[in-house]
Amino acid sequence: MLPTDGSSERMAQLATAKMSQFLNLMHRFSSLDWETVEDIIVTGVWDAPIKEALLMKLHQNRDRNVSSPALIPGLRKQLLLSVPDSIHMAERVGGFGGLGSIVFEPRQAMKDYRIYNPDLIVDNYREGNFGRISGKPRKGKTNIGCVQIERWMSQNQVAISNIRPKKDSETPPRYFYHGTASGMFGTVSKLNEKELWHFTLDEGGLMYGRPDQSTRRVKDLDKLVRVIGKLHGNMTLIEQRPESVPQIFIDFSTNIYYAHEPGDVSIELKGPYREFSERLKNFPATSLPFNTYDIGFFDVDVDVVEMLKELSGKDNPKKAMAKFIRK
Repeated sequence: MLPTDGSSERMAQLATAKMSQFLNLMHRFSSLDWETVEDIIVTGVWDAPIKEALLMKLHQNRDRNVSSPALIPGLRKQLLLSVPDSIHMAERVGGFGGLGSIVFEPRQAMKDYRIYNPDLIVDNYREGNFGRISGKPRKGKTNIGCVQIERWMSQNQVAISNIRPKKDSETPPRYFYHGTASGMFGTVSKLNEKELWHFTLDEGGLMYGRPDQSTRRVKDLDKLVRVIGKLHGNMTLIEQRPESVPQIFIDFSTNIYYAHEPGDVSIELKGPYREFSERLKNFPATSLPFNTYDIGFFDVDVDVVEMLKELSGKDNPKKAMAKFIRK
């Protein structure tokens, strides 16, 4: 006879909830930290040899200073293969106690972005700070970048980007669109001596990706990243695939955003001024009139190394920058 006390139904509901929690984590795998992935393995993998192998792989890569668990080859696939079987086993063998022992992360309903300070998205940017935004196509990556630009400008700061405004639209006076490096540096050279600025590079993988790491263009941009703080700048890179982000940007980024769906965003801040980790709903739509279908290519038409040589040792580096750009 089937049980009549509803225990089978409650067991099935709990198993479904655990599977949903796991899949939710896998959907934002690129933003998970080491501790969260370790928790998934420890509580969610019941096969002891597989658990030991996964923990060893995780710890070895962390000890090698791999910047994110998402960059460990094959780890996501191994978890997708192992954890669902463990949940089924826990349901069959362990009952409520077994399922209850699988704790991926504290689960609450997704919080509403609107309950937080709207400047949360720029709290870790002062000068020489970096961030990256990723997500699948048409999920709201550029919108996150534009909202970040809006909040940055609300603090009376200068925003520069290759995110193209719509034709004939009115853009804020402190927003500067540039599709070329010479245009960007030209704007920076006109700023006051210690005026802060933020450069948002959309579709960064078109010109600045890990597969192109050996090209002169990428090497030049790497050098710029190293000195951007000395020019009082910050930078955010928008790219679809986290694994395409150049290593230097992974190393330097303490602000990580992932677009799951429009309005559904994971935010992970790792200092130096704010620490925060949450998946949030009702992320706002930007009011910036940007052209969502623009290709967004950014032409590195400046010899960055030669420019940095010109700036070195100068009392007024922005004046030297302006002179170099005019050549």
